[in-house]
Amino acid sequence: MIGNAARQQPKTIWNRIIKYDRFGERLALAQVLGIHFGRTRKQETEKILEGLKKREPETRGVSYNSVAKLAIKPYPDIQAVANAYRLCCMKAPEAKELSPMSMWDLHFLRQLDNYGFIDRLYQGH
Repeated sequence: MIGNAARQQPKTIWNRIIKYDRFGERLALAQVLGIHFGRTRKQETEKILEGLKKREPETRGVSYNSVAKLAIKPYPDIQAVANAYRLCCMKAPEAKELSPMSMWDLHFLRQLDNYGFIDRLYQGH
């Protein structure tokens, strides 16, 4: 059985997903569309990044090139899953009872991908 510490963060996110209609779906769509915008509209992305760098000093190292390297289909890589799982287990050792992938809900992203939405975004680019 997983203790409260391991449930707290996912429960908070899950409450938001339930509270706001289609929140998870809209969040996945916003991420895919944001990456598409950043990768395909260089001048506008550079202008946005200039403003961001003025407001948020820790973003000084971000450039269009780093945005252009973002994965078109933002599935987590195996190292990201392993790192998140390790951190979770450090905070809540009882999380070791869970599968590392149990913290990742990819069905909204997978749905966009399976319907061909992401591929169609990049047709002609």
